Amino acid sequence: MKKYIAALCAVAMLAGCSSSTATSTTASTAAASTAATTAAASTGSLKVGIGSTTSFSTVDADGEDDGSIQVATTYASVVLDGDTIKYVYFDVAQNKGTFSSTGAITSDASAATPTKKEKGADYGMAKASSIGKEWYEQIDALEKWAVGKTVSDFENMAVTTNDEGSNVPDDADLKTGCTMGVDAFITAFKAAVENATEVDGTIAQVGTGSKTSMKLSDADGEDDGSVQSNVTYAVVALDADGKVLFTQDDVAQDSAKFTSAGVLDGDATEAKTKMAKGADYGMSKVSQVGEWFEQNEGFEAWTVGKTSADISGMATTTNDEGSTVTDDADLKTTTTINITDLQGAVVTAIANAAALN
Repeated sequence: MKKYIAALCAVAMLAGCSSSTATSTTASTAAASTAATTAAASTGSLKVGIGSTTSFSTVDADGEDDGSIQVATTYASVVLDGDTIKYVYFDVAQNKGTFSSTGAITSDASAATPTKKEKGADYGMAKASSIGKEWYEQIDALEKWAVGKTVSDFENMAVTTNDEGSNVPDDADLKTGCTMGVDAFITAFKAAVENATEVDGTIAQVGTGSKTSMKLSDADGEDDGSVQSNVTYAVVALDADGKVLFTQDDVAQDSAKFTSAGVLDGDATEAKTKMAKGADYGMSKVSQVGEWFEQNEGFEAWTVGKTSADISGMATTTNDEGSTVTDDADLKTTTTINITDLQGAVVTAIANAAALN
């Protein structure tokens, strides 16, 4: 767990706070997996890691228009050959809940929650972009620019402040393809680098994916209502046969509250990720197999050597609380937490895998 503490310390210094309504950003980190620690890739010891940062944007209900709490989790994954970036991936899970001036939820928690990349051209940035490029095109330009550069090159890229107050690329090559604010990407990247762990075996492909679920509750006069976003994200390294060499995943679980008058109650600030909370998550007192981070490490280790079909076809059952949990004979000795989004994020990551050059 020392690695998590170091990661949090490193990214916390980057955390910022701005508000037009109520916005806050702090860094969060993904966990270092307990998978192998000695790499044997043709280009040397390769490290793989993932990390995130989350921001909030809130609007109070005013009697005419609903209020809203929007949660944006930016996550990054990296593959490093020494200090050189061989792969980097960014995406943003941006979702919100809306509520009335009487504190009633007015949005659907079961609605689809695609990431910005998954929205593709439907995101709608191109029409407002000075370079006429959509979000997925701009993030693709940032990712391609980063490959081959050092960690320091990326973290200290040239930036300038635009008219909206965002720090945007000022590199001559990069700014022709990307004009988006880059602060959150840099913060998530730093977290991923801090969490990067050596992988045992020759990596042929790397993929990243996520699954998001929303939990919404009304304010009832006694208790506040809330909007909670649960973003499960994962990075996988695959061998030439498409089998998992390494998995690292985490959950950014963030929420904010509102009153029965539809007004934000308290600050909207990011919580530590589930892995970063470590023993403070508090699951061990009600679990027979261990703390959340320990159970997740059991899942990460279980995926090694398996294919996407193996993971998606995992035997599952429903527990007494109505959660879907593993029924795999080996995995359930270490992992009894809800498995749906962990399973889904890893399968999505495998589907998104690309050759590592």
